[in-house]
Parts: sequence; C-alpha cells; structure tokens
Amino acid sequence: MHFRSSKTASSQPGPSRIESRRPELAGRVLTFFDRLATVPPEELPLRTWTVTVPEARRRLRSDADIQVFELGWDRELADAQRSVDAWLDRMLAYAQPGAGGWLGGRMRFSAEDHVAIRLGLRDALLAIVLGDRLAERDSQELLGGWADLVIRRR
Repeated sequence: MHFRSSKTASSQPGPSRIESRRPELAGRVLTFFDRLATVPPEELPLRTWTVTVPEARRRLRSDADIQVFELGWDRELADAQRSVDAWLDRMLAYAQPGAGGWLGGRMRFSAEDHVAIRLGLRDALLAIVLGDRLAERDSQELLGGWADLVIRRR
C-alpha cells in the first residue's frame, strides 16, 4: 500500500510517497519528506560536507545496507530513494538558470553539488529507515547535514 505524506492511502506511487506495510517505518520516512520539502533549494548544497574519514563512512554505509537487507526493508529503502530522487531531480532542474524558477533562475549547482546532495540524502534515508536499530552515533554520521529534519530519539 502506498502512503502519502498526509498519511492517507493512495493507489499511485509518487515522489512524496512510500510503499510499505510497516506504518512506523513509513511514518519516519514521510515525516522526513515533509520536512525536506521545506528546505530552500539554495540550502541543499550547504547540507552536504566532505567526509573526513571516507573509508569509515563506506563501511558504515555498507553495514547499514546489509542490515536493511537482513530486515527485509530493502524495498522500502529503494522506494524512498526513488521518491527522493524524483523530488531532487525536479528541484535541481527547476533551480537551474533559465528555468525561471527560484531566485529568478540565477542559481547554479555544479555536478559535484548534484552528486553530494544525492549521496547525502541516500545516506540519510539509510539512517531514517533503520531508525532505532542503528546506534545514535552511526545515525548522526549517516544523517549528516540532514539531521535537523529528523525527529530525535529519546
């Protein structure tokens, strides 16, 4: 079943929706989607930063991917990633010069910005999908600059 960010059922998947039979998991992702929609486009590259220990980050990402697969949540993660990718494609296309979009179409994102934003959001989704199953430190590492868009655990 597909859920919209309004928490109502939908028969058609879309960029702000996730297919899941796990309401708690879908709720975490949809809350993130709602908050992500409030981020101004010019802020997207600012939420990414260089990882100081790339190999440690790769291991953490790999371990989280394995955990998602072992839990059987890989379909939810893939669906969430497709939704974010579609949203991001629209945001970046609309924000480019000549598109008549935000900031009068004067905004420029480099190819590196595109890659960094996409990778940062994919890592954040790993942390969001795993929720409490991921250690707090690991969760914060994967969330990076998107952490303020996630409801904190107690």
